[in-house]
Amino acid sequence: MTNDQWVNLALRALAFDVDGTVADTDPIHAEAWARALRSVNGRSFEIEDYLDACINGAMTPQQFIATYSGRAEWVSIEREKRRIYPALLSDQAILTAGLAEFLHAVHSARIRVALVSSSSRESVEALIAGPWKSAAPDVIVARGDAALPKPDPSPFRMAVERLGVLPASTVAFEDSKSGVSSAERAGLTCIQVGCRAGRLSSLRIADFRDCSIVKEGENPCLLVRIR
Repeated sequence: MTNDQWVNLALRALAFDVDGTVADTDPIHAEAWARALRSVNGRSFEIEDYLDACINGAMTPQQFIATYSGRAEWVSIEREKRRIYPALLSDQAILTAGLAEFLHAVHSARIRVALVSSSSRESVEALIAGPWKSAAPDVIVARGDAALPKPDPSPFRMAVERLGVLPASTVAFEDSKSGVSSAERAGLTCIQVGCRAGRLSSLRIADFRDCSIVKEGENPCLLVRIR
C-alpha cells in the first residue's frame, strides 16, 4: 500500500538548484572549506556544523568561516577553497539517482534548462565539466549574478528572464528551505528533491527516478511521482 500520487505538469523549462539537488555536493563544499581553513590558520570545524548552518540554515559560507577566522584571512581561505574544490568534486561527486537519464529525456524534448545556484560560477562550471555529463545548461545563475541570494526570488526571476519563459511554465527542483522559498516566491512550481530536510514543499520526490517526460500532443509534460 502506498500514498504516492502522480502529478502531470505542463512546462517550457526546468530550473535546477545545484548543491544537494543535482548532486550531493554540500559535504564536498564543506570538506573543501575545512581543508582551506586548516591550510590558512590551522583551525577546523565539524562538517555537520557547516551543513546545519549553511544548508539547513541561512548562513553564508563567509559568515560561517568568520567564526573560525579573522577578517583578513578570508581572501586566502576563499582562494584556497577554490583551488581545492574542483579536484574533490571530480573524485567524489555523483549525480542524484535518475538525473542522467532524466536530463537525456529533457534535452530530447528540447526543454530549456537553467542551473540556479548559491555557489560561485567556478563551482557550478566545475560540476558541469565533471559529473554533469549532459548538454550544457542554457542558463547559469550563480552567486552574485542576481540582486539578492536565495531565499529572495531574484535568482529564479533572473533565470526565467534569461530563458525567455514565464515563471508559471517553469518547474524548479530544490532541496533546501531557502531554495524552495526563492523559487515559489518567483512564481515557479517547485519540487523538493530528497526527504532529509523534512517536507518543505507540497511536491516532493525521493530522487529523479520519480520524474519522466511525456508528450501530450506536441507539448512536453513532466510526470512526477510525489512522495
